[in-house]
Amino acid sequence: MILCATSGELPGPWCSQTSAGWFIPGVSPIGLCQLHRSILVDGHTGKRVARDDGRPGLLREIHEFWPPDQLELYRKAGLPRRSPPEPETGTDTLLGLDPGQAPVITAPLRGRTYQLESSPSDSAIQLQARATPGVRRLYWFDGEAFLGSCTPTESLTWHPPVGDHRLRVLDDHGRSSDTTIRVRH
Repeated sequence: MILCATSGELPGPWCSQTSAGWFIPGVSPIGLCQLHRSILVDGHTGKRVARDDGRPGLLREIHEFWPPDQLELYRKAGLPRRSPPEPETGTDTLLGLDPGQAPVITAPLRGRTYQLESSPSDSAIQLQARATPGVRRLYWFDGEAFLGSCTPTESLTWHPPVGDHRLRVLDDHGRSSDTTIRVRH
């Protein structure tokens, strides 16, 4: 089977390098490569644009859109990847460039009860979420209260009060997800 040499998925229209690989039915994940994407770049500013608006100097380029956690792994391994250019408006989603998916909360676990130590200030819960490519900041909330922000490769330390909590994470593209937990003494 022919696969994208970079992602290992079925090659999409912008995959320039392919290789032969094995596929085990019912075991191997199968999907079209979402890593390589064609974007428009303003040749004067070097910024990504949403659509061809007729301005001179627009270039069509193929870029890799890696999830932030994988980019961090590559960086730590000394194999940095080239990041796509910044969008000229500061956001992709509003202009339909990268609809992506909402961040997925990986910690704390949905519906769990967390037992605090004797002093709430001594107890902490790590807030973590997996984000889609292009996300640079995650913003955390407990109900309507802002808890703080972090990069997708970091976790945010939270010292929760006792009670029921609806935690929400919002990425810098406006996508959000939530979870509920209970905190007890």
